Amino acid sequence: MIELFTAATPNGWKVSVALEELGLPYTVRALSLGKLEQKEDWFLSINPNGRVPAIIDHDNGDFAVFESGAILIYLAEKTGKLLPADAKGRSRVLQWLMFQMGGVGPMMGQANVFFRYAPEKIPYAIERYQRESRRLFEVMERQLKDHPYIANDVEDRSYLIGLPASTAQPTGDETWFGVFMRVQNTTDEPQTPSNDFKIVDTQDNVYRPVPMDTKINPFAYKADPIAGGSLLPEPDSAASENTIQGSLLLFKVKTDSLQNRPLELRFTGSDGTEGVVDLDV
Repeated sequence: MIELFTAATPNGWKVSVALEELGLPYTVRALSLGKLEQKEDWFLSINPNGRVPAIIDHDNGDFAVFESGAILIYLAEKTGKLLPADAKGRSRVLQWLMFQMGGVGPMMGQANVFFRYAPEKIPYAIERYQRESRRLFEVMERQLKDHPYIANDVEDRSYLIGLPASTAQPTGDETWFGVFMRVQNTTDEPQTPSNDFKIVDTQDNVYRPVPMDTKINPFAYKADPIAGGSLLPEPDSAASENTIQGSLLLFKVKTDSLQNRPLELRFTGSDGTEGVVDLDV
């Protein structure tokens, strides 16, 4: 169990959001910053810097972690989520995390303090930190202008190769929706995995996978026979070493369907058996 020491601050919220996204069980101990609880000896033994947030991982020998960026990395590595396993993808995420830690967070914090809370209005300080905050926003704006996400856009685009020329890009009310599959053959004999999939939302809208050329797209799902006791995708393949470590089923769905949760992935096996996977786990 993760024990989170935090308060209602932007840095504290970062860790709360990460814990929710990662689905980790945790407890919260809210500190009163006004009473300087963060400066008391018991908390300084957890975080020598005397700031929130901090965590204790009671499932890992009561291991303490402080600094919000370090906590995010620790939680990502603990769960194997949100941080790519490959060196380039990992580096891209860490670069932008450091950009936030060393730039966006401190500069916006200073801009807010000098503009709203400083007992004396210092025009130079207000202008300095507001200008730098704006510059950092412009950096993110340029990055997002041609990229769907701040980090790992190269990998995101590479998932879309091998689409038939006739495949139209999503319109304004549509979006790509990827499902990454890991299939294990628990028997001793070769088995052919399912090749019949659909996504169904709570309003009974149905979406079928977009066909992809598996000779061009190394991440695309292929219903090839799986040897006894083996996995799909195969070890050391591009799909097994990508960020999500799975084979891709790509869907084009209406954005409204993303609100019609839970979404279900329904499939029919080669032997006719049917199965359902909740995609909102």
